[in-house]
Amino acid sequence: MHVQRYLEFGLFEPDPAAAADTPRFDPSSAARVARAERLRRDLGLNYAGAVLASELLDRISELKARP
Repeated sequence: MHVQRYLEFGLFEPDPAAAADTPRFDPSSAARVARAERLRRDLGLNYAGAVLASELLDRISELKARP
């Protein structure tokens, strides 16, 4: 149930090369869902807020990794 909601909000995407009846996902998707669930639980965010916060945290990590 939760994973379907995150998929609808665009937290992660299925692999386009996978068959439609058996979608496959990148292994990092599990970590993104877990983080979003922690944000929902700990901060009381709704799904949209958890997805937005997760995306912002990813972007911060990318910027910190730049030389």
